[in-house]
Amino acid sequence: MSVYAHLRLFEKILVKRACGIDESGHYERMAIKSVTEDQMEPTYRDSQQAFEDAIASGFLSDEKGSDRYAGKWMYMHTDEQGDAFKNINYRNYIHTGSGSSDSELGAQRR
Repeated sequence: MSVYAHLRLFEKILVKRACGIDESGHYERMAIKSVTEDQMEPTYRDSQQAFEDAIASGFLSDEKGSDRYAGKWMYMHTDEQGDAFKNINYRNYIHTGSGSSDSELGAQRR
């Protein structure tokens, strides 16, 4: 078997494991159930209001020089950690309820 064929086979095995599919091709209900029960479904609210709330609370800033400048972030959703914002350049996430600090921002983009 070629190296490429081995890689494709390994990839299929990893995908099946990640999706909770056993060797017979059936989904393992427990694996899927535990993921959905432990995590809150994200909700979506008015993005303008999410930005206004984040700026009013000091989580995001309206100052262009700040790492937390609202213009550098996109509102994505709201979950158990609060409102999620994604950086437009580095693609890292911050959550209003997680207590992310400016030092964490630097570490996430490296």
